[in-house]
This record gives sequence, structure tokens and C-alpha cells, in this order.
Amino acid sequence: RINVCKNCNSTARTFSTILFPNASAAAFSPDNLKVYLVSSSPCPGGGGNGCILVYSQVDSPQYVPLSGPASDAAFIANGTAGFIAESGQAEVLPTCGPNTAGALGSVNLVAQSLRPLPDGMSLLALTPPNLQTVTASITGSAGPSNSIGCPAPRGFLNITNTLGPQVNLGTGSFVTKQFFLSPDGSKAYILAQTGTGAYFPFIVVF
Repeated sequence: RINVCKNCNSTARTFSTILFPNASAAAFSPDNLKVYLVSSSPCPGGGGNGCILVYSQVDSPQYVPLSGPASDAAFIANGTAGFIAESGQAEVLPTCGPNTAGALGSVNLVAQSLRPLPDGMSLLALTPPNLQTVTASITGSAGPSNSIGCPAPRGFLNITNTLGPQVNLGTGSFVTKQFFLSPDGSKAYILAQTGTGAYFPFIVVF
């Protein structure tokens, strides 16, 4: 259940509720106008083996069925696109315009958790015990009939994604409980749980 509050700082505040079973993660776009929520369950009403709820302050809520369960969502910091960590791949969705899964393609990235890096174009993906980066490149020039600054096919921008080398942390398998980055992106902080139930924190320095 997702509760949405509008005008929360005034007496005219209103609340609305959206039912979205098994939501596990969410990410706000950098302009705070849109949020992607991910679930490992099919979309309400059926469809998909996982689901994205795209909630916007300007558009009506949209459900996007996925081919597999989703575990996380993150936007590159420049705001052009969001990435959804799905089993076996990452879906790439545009920030502007209507949202359709796979409209910008997918990346062969196995990830449980995604975190944006401060360069504005990259994400750090964690799949225990491995870390890997994905970096987006944006190209394209506006033409007389194609002047919308959105990714194709809605506009003239094209996005390609490049995977960095996979780095094994050397810790063996673990379950991630917390994962976040320092503001400058030079360190990753991970709180993990081992198969024996023990918790351990560690820091990865880039």
C-alpha cells in the first residue's frame, strides 16, 4: 500500500492510496516529478512476472509489466533515464514522455541493487559478491521535425550503455541489508548478512 500526500504542509492536504503488492524498492527522478516503484509480483490485474509502478505528479499512474521480478530502481543523476534491476538484466526507461518497458532497450547487467554515481551518467550495481558499473552515453542532434529533448523514439536523443569490468569483493556470497555510497562516489558502504546469520559491515574504496 502506497500513501500519497499532496499539500502536506497545509490544512488543505489530501491523501490517496495505491495498492501495489510486494513493492520492494523505489527511486525518485532527480527533478522529483516521477518515482519508479518495483515489485516482484505481477502488475495489478495481471501481466508480467514483475512490475513497475510509474507515479508522476503530472501524469496518471502507469503499471509496466516485466519479464522477471524486479529488485531495485535508480536514475542516472542527469535525469534522462531510469534503470530497473530485473532478474538477468536491467531495463532502461525514459524519464520524459509515456513509459513503456524496454522502449530504450535493456542492459545485460545482473544486479540486485543500483546506486547512482556522481558523474551523472553512471550507476554502481551490486550482486553479491560482485560490483559492476554501467555508464550511459547520450548522443543525437535536434532536427526540424524531431526537436523534443527526450530519448528516441519520443525525441532525438539516443542512449547507449557500457558495462565496466565485474569486480569480485572476495567475501563469498552474502545478503545485502544496506548499500549506499559516499557523496563523492569514492566509497561504497555495505551491511551484509552471511549464510550463518552473522552481520558484517565493510567499505569498498574506489
